[in-house]
Amino acid sequence: MFEDKQKVMYAKLKDGRVEVYAGKDESGNKIIHHHDRIVARVTEVKEKEFEYNGEKMRSWTVSLATEYDKAELSLGYSSNFTRSFFNSLLAADFSKPISISCYVKEYEGKEYNTPSLWQNDEMLKWQKETMPKTGRVKVGSKEVIDDSEAIEWTIKLVEELNVKIHSQKPKVETVAPTEDEFLGIDFETL
Repeated sequence: MFEDKQKVMYAKLKDGRVEVYAGKDESGNKIIHHHDRIVARVTEVKEKEFEYNGEKMRSWTVSLATEYDKAELSLGYSSNFTRSFFNSLLAADFSKPISISCYVKEYEGKEYNTPSLWQNDEMLKWQKETMPKTGRVKVGSKEVIDDSEAIEWTIKLVEELNVKIHSQKPKVETVAPTEDEFLGIDFETL
């Protein structure tokens, strides 16, 4: 039937809050709204490539939907936060909404953003007991982070998530009359 194009909202989990980009004001400044959580169904997880300051970058996009809204949650490509988020997300029933939020946790004098996923009043806990750690390697005279094992693990986890997401899509029930019923035509008696 008739549909209007849905505007997609863009969100990220930052500093213990959900930050939603709501466009720009008349002066061209970003409009950002802060929320405690997002409650929606996860419909897909995909890798996104983009360019930033002339450099190719990658991130993960988690597509979210409610009955009326769509959003894309952006996550870092290789971070402990993202791996923890996906590890917990694997416990979800994707036919139902998930409450997604984060909180700030202090560890060894540093503050870290930590994901918090809930469904049916229960916290979604890690499904994989261990996650790969990143290490440091020396390339020439520079020390760099080697996250190749962690990225490979995350890619496999995202593949597993998408299989589960697509196998648990909610069944759509038709409550509206068919076109023939709407027009009052009974083709059985014609």
